[in-house]
Amino acid sequence: MKPSSNPKATAKNGDFSEFMRNASDSERERVIMKAIDESIADQRKIIERSEQLRRQRAAANGC
Repeated sequence: MKPSSNPKATAKNGDFSEFMRNASDSERERVIMKAIDESIADQRKIIERSEQLRRQRAAANGC
């Protein structure tokens, strides 16, 4: 595997890796659930924006 050319990315990956190895089950679950919740919120924003664009295009085309 090729080492990362970005030292910050490597440090961040190392920190996360260390957290996952050393955190309690409840800490890992809290972090993972937060990431999932944020991901779902981001996906909902994307879907809503897509629906807005679709409605705008339909209105512009007289549909």
